[in-house]
Amino acid sequence: MSADHANTAVAGTPEVRPGIRNGECAFGLAAAKTCAVVGTALTLINHPEIVRTGLPLDLLGPTLLNYLVPFLVSGYSRSRLLRRLRTEERGRIIRR
Repeated sequence: MSADHANTAVAGTPEVRPGIRNGECAFGLAAAKTCAVVGTALTLINHPEIVRTGLPLDLLGPTLLNYLVPFLVSGYSRSRLLRRLRTEERGRIIRR
């Protein structure tokens, strides 16, 4: 496959893939922002004593999950959306 075909979805049409080159990261910055906000809110709601006493070791696991789950859900949702948009765009290009 030539270098010209490596970046095309349909003959002559550049394929847009999420990545650093296109100014967006499918799993990165947006997911990190979401997990920071949602994870902090979940931690404060579920374990308000952390504000007064700090983070005890027995709450380390649940607290990490409060951040990990929103990060994974946000990243997965974003990647599915981008995949769907690329598929729809390919369908439009092929039908033309």
